[in-house]
Amino acid sequence: LHPDDVGRTLDGWKSALSTKQEFELEYRIKNVQTGEYRWVFAIARPVLNDVREVEKWIGVAMDVTERKEIELEKEILSSANVILASSLDYR
Repeated sequence: LHPDDVGRTLDGWKSALSTKQEFELEYRIKNVQTGEYRWVFAIARPVLNDVREVEKWIGVAMDVTERKEIELEKEILSSANVILASSLDYR
């Protein structure tokens, strides 16, 4: 996990375990071979038995790095647009 994501990821997972509720979160994981961080969207749901005990967790983690990079580019362009527009507004 990326150091900035450890606390909230662990808190989210601990909460899901204690409440037996769905876990859903985006966080970054490190590729140990390349050192690159990738964004992951993870979701896990508990499977409960008749007495509401967790039998198992079913989940999936998807690489959403490209989507996150596009979102960041849009934010940067939007900010640049605001700065440019304000610099042209000389009234």
